[in-house]
Parts: sequence; C-alpha cells; structure tokens
Amino acid sequence: MDKIGAVKEFKIHYTKKTLILIFFAILFFTCAGLFFIFNAEILASDPNPGRHHYDSPILYKILGWVSLLFFTVFGSFAFLKFFRNPLILTINEKGAILPEGFVKWVDMENIYLDKIKGKVFLRLELKEERAKVIIEGYNIFQKILASLQKRNTLSYPLSGTNANIDELYNFIKRCRTEKSSAKEK
Repeated sequence: MDKIGAVKEFKIHYTKKTLILIFFAILFFTCAGLFFIFNAEILASDPNPGRHHYDSPILYKILGWVSLLFFTVFGSFAFLKFFRNPLILTINEKGAILPEGFVKWVDMENIYLDKIKGKVFLRLELKEERAKVIIEGYNIFQKILASLQKRNTLSYPLSGTNANIDELYNFIKRCRTEKSSAKEK
C-alpha cells in the first residue's frame, strides 16, 4: 500500500482449500478408474434387471483407463502446477499479468466482474490484435474453450481464490478511471 492506502497490485491465487479439493477429486476418480478396471467382469454381470448397466466388461475397462489417463495423469500435472505456483493472475496499475502473458490497460476494451449462478468471474475483453496474439499460443483444448466464450474475452473464475471481490472491484474501477484520464491527456 502507498501513502493514501490504495493497493498498487492485486494478486489472485488459489487457496489451500481449493488445492486440497482438487487433490481429493483426483484421488477419487483414480480410485474409481481402478475399481472399473479390476471389477469390470462383476460390473458387467450385474443380475439386477432394473438397473441400467453395460454387458461388456471391455467398456468398463475402457472407462477405467480413460479415468486413469485423464484424472491421474493430466490432473496430477495440473495439480502440481497449481501447487508449485498457485498464482492465477496479478492486476496492477500497468495492466494484468495473466498465465497467457502481460496485457496492458490500453489493450483492454473492458474489464469487469460477472456473476453467474452464484460464481464470480473476472472477464477481460481485449482488443482484436492482442486477443489474436494470446489465442495463437493456446493448445487445442484451450482454443476449444475460448471458442465457447464471447469473442476476444478471457475469463477467470474467482471462486476458490483468495480474491476479496469488493476490493478487486474497487481496484479495477480505480485503474479504469486512471486509464480513462490518461487517454484524455
């Protein structure tokens, strides 16, 4: 904080509670995958006709291996990445430091908080040129997710983070006001 008490930088990172929940979700789906693999014959031969089940043990083994691959391998990589560096993004007076790179205030068309079904999201609407540069660095999975969002918009969920929504809102408002006054000069 400076002399007038205004925040110079706002860091948003995952909380320990969120990291623990991610870990237990990975553990649960890993156990479920192993259960499907080692009990495929039993699951396929379920005699209860009122329940929906598949007759092929191969299908259960495939589901188990997919669960292991997706949650154990990819989930563990993501968890380790978040555990080593839980920082999601930093917003300061010059712009925003995102996982995708640094974005200056002048490269943002708009930045706002959005509430959807009780969850708060930080949305950054970027200028066309800057958005193209960021999206070019995406892998195929990120490009698919980006195609589902509003054009040139980056979205970050704030649930499970340390972000104080009121402080973040006031900080964004102050930085946008300073950006507007700098444009006018």
